Amino acid sequence: MTWILALIRDSMPRSMQAARFDCSAATAYSVSLGAGGGGDPGARRMLHGSIPSEQICYRLYNDPARSQVWGDGSGSTTTVGGTGTGALQSLSVYGRIPLQATPRPGKYDDTVIVTISY
Repeated sequence: MTWILALIRDSMPRSMQAARFDCSAATAYSVSLGAGGGGDPGARRMLHGSIPSEQICYRLYNDPARSQVWGDGSGSTTTVGGTGTGALQSLSVYGRIPLQATPRPGKYDDTVIVTISY
């Protein structure tokens, strides 16, 4: 599963993307997001492609109000649980870049592993 989550740092520092998966009917599941390259799901970092010391801090949330940090359940992060329906299901992930020093122009990225446990 690959997500391209464009996070914009200007008047709209938010984004939303959906993950789709199929889980057997009546099967309980839990979805967690790994820490990414920053090592902390509560304080994620995207690194500049050619200058690793340059970074952009960001967070991923499981609610549109961006009040519940989605991670692996450690610290103050949460996971998302549910019950399979036997059909394709969708979960939304919401991103935000907090105010910070303006980063150097360039491509910044991070890899976050999505784990579905059942």
